[in-house]
Amino acid sequence: MAGGLIVCSLYIALNYTNPYFTVLGLSHLSAGIFGMLVNFGLQISISLATAPPPREIQDMVDDLRLLVGEMYEGVTDRRPRPGAPAPAAGAASTSQA
Repeated sequence: MAGGLIVCSLYIALNYTNPYFTVLGLSHLSAGIFGMLVNFGLQISISLATAPPPREIQDMVDDLRLLVGEMYEGVTDRRPRPGAPAPAAGAASTSQA
């Protein structure tokens, strides 16, 4: 995001101080287009260059995306989550509707 902001600010400053400086005929009011392109390029290149997050973080994000009603209805995956306490032996499972 900082890269896009820098490019956008630089184009605004250059075009504002010298109105004859334009790229593709765009004024300083349209500088966000250049910042957006740089931002997308940086996001893609950084995400390809870095390692993916650990599986427990990916599971946590997936759990955040569940709607409240979907947490309990039609759950087929009964595997315990990493770090979750194990159920006591002989304990009955409870479900919430």
